[in-house]
Amino acid sequence: MPKNNLFKKMKPTLKSAKILKKMNTSILRSYFTKDLVGLKKKWAAESLEILNVNLKVIGKPQHAGPLLLLGNHISYLDIPLIMSVVPEVSFLSKQEIKYWPVVGAATKRADTIFVKRGSPESRAQSKKIIEKSLSKEKTVIAAFPAGTTTMKEDVPWRYGLFETAFVRKVKVQPFRIRYVPKRKVAFIGDDEFLPHILELTRLKKIHAVIEFHEPVDIVDPIKCSQRWQKWSQAFLKR
Repeated sequence: MPKNNLFKKMKPTLKSAKILKKMNTSILRSYFTKDLVGLKKKWAAESLEILNVNLKVIGKPQHAGPLLLLGNHISYLDIPLIMSVVPEVSFLSKQEIKYWPVVGAATKRADTIFVKRGSPESRAQSKKIIEKSLSKEKTVIAAFPAGTTTMKEDVPWRYGLFETAFVRKVKVQPFRIRYVPKRKVAFIGDDEFLPHILELTRLKKIHAVIEFHEPVDIVDPIKCSQRWQKWSQAFLKR
């Protein structure tokens, strides 16, 4: 096999390995630096660069809280996307991710807030964890009210986070994300991580747009969750 053809076939694998290496390096550095915000920003920017992501930002993201960033969820790529713009952010994540190889260690070092889902008891415990985090003056927490990844935002948003914002009198900054090519970037259904990221590395360019609305006060948690989901849905239809 000619060397050029072999290199082309190996290129996606090499790019995937490069991303994982960056994650491992960032994990190690996180134990020896006080500048976690700078480290997160650097890792996110490098990850987007490796995957040839052309990012357009609309609006003004807030960098200090207490604040909840709430929006649609399409792919794991949403994480470095948001982190590259708001490196101060802590993400809300399901507890299982904490045990994933490499990714789990990275999320733990990135100030991720892990919550258990399922029973009423676990939801109540998760609510306490979130409220405690939001009691800190500068905390910015990003979360996805759908609780899963979708392409059409057809999974009804849970209003619990909006309710927390209402009770704690914390502002919410809605955001919305879209990608081109949409389906290749979306991580949905039965997609598996390694085959999916290999497919991403084969793309010559990924176009991403993230729009931040002005921060808003929550008056009615249920109506607000419905309103901002419709706002996200409209963005995906363009």
